[in-house]
Amino acid sequence: MEYPHSPDVEERELLEDGFSAGWGAHHQPSERYWIDCHTHMLETEAGSVVDVIEDWTDYLNAWRFAGAVGVDGRPAVIDEFEIADRETDHFQWMSRLDYDNPSMDAIGSSLEAGACGLKLHNKPLIEAGEPPSKWQDPEWHDVFDRLETADLPVFWHVTQRLTDAPYIGQGRNKNWNQVSNSDTNYTNEDLLQSFIEIVEEYPDTDFIGAHQLHLGFDRLAKLFELYPNLYIDTSAGFFIRWGDRIYPQDRDRVREFVMNWSDRILFGTDCALHGDVQTANLRQQFLGHVRFIRQLNLPDNELQQISHLNAERLLNLEHVRDTGGDGVRP
Repeated sequence: MEYPHSPDVEERELLEDGFSAGWGAHHQPSERYWIDCHTHMLETEAGSVVDVIEDWTDYLNAWRFAGAVGVDGRPAVIDEFEIADRETDHFQWMSRLDYDNPSMDAIGSSLEAGACGLKLHNKPLIEAGEPPSKWQDPEWHDVFDRLETADLPVFWHVTQRLTDAPYIGQGRNKNWNQVSNSDTNYTNEDLLQSFIEIVEEYPDTDFIGAHQLHLGFDRLAKLFELYPNLYIDTSAGFFIRWGDRIYPQDRDRVREFVMNWSDRILFGTDCALHGDVQTANLRQQFLGHVRFIRQLNLPDNELQQISHLNAERLLNLEHVRDTGGDGVRP
């Protein structure tokens, strides 16, 4: 079904003997709401977190934004994030630990405070010249065991893109160009294989690869076939600039992949929220990811999975109230 319509279009053909048949016959499937699983919350005090997320929600309400998952729940902000989570319906958060701090105390405190997962990032490890095998230290296995017991996912920025990326406003060899330690002599493939080893070792834990692991669709599909506990988010790669439309041949290829694996894709934008969030650049960063998904012309089920259902399922989130009421038609 290349051009699906909203389920209510077909329903109107039948109800009341088709009284409203044909009304709104062009209506396409529309997301009930978006949950952004990959947001950076740069504020560290509960009041500021709430103010920022409410401002962000007020602006994006017209695009049916309902909530963000902050991936910056470091040990120092656990208490503040817990308070913010209680005070707004639009903010959840993940614990965050660096490669050199596999703290059971921090992960325990985070989970007790309501963290919905663990965020890991390989950038500090790369810049320090530490090998990917650091993640196999016994202390990290204790942390992964704790996540498995809690039935919560690990959200992991595994690899760092090479080449330029002017389309998304980023320069050459993201993060790799900041590496000065000569001991960092491994590759993206080494980082990926280290990650996959842990995915294999913990089949009952869900792992979400940020930025599609910087892999193309063919290889992602092969990994999805091998590892049912592997997921990706849409950030950075699943993005369309304002005014652009995906070329038909590209759209068809992406759409085939997304249709096959819609239950393994979470909506995420990598937006960094702070006290001055109302900027055109940041808005377009969010909306460019929405634009990409909308241009795929997905059926209703696949669209709802990506926009919010997968995040709610993996992160054990309570269902967020719809924000698109009150006549909001965009």
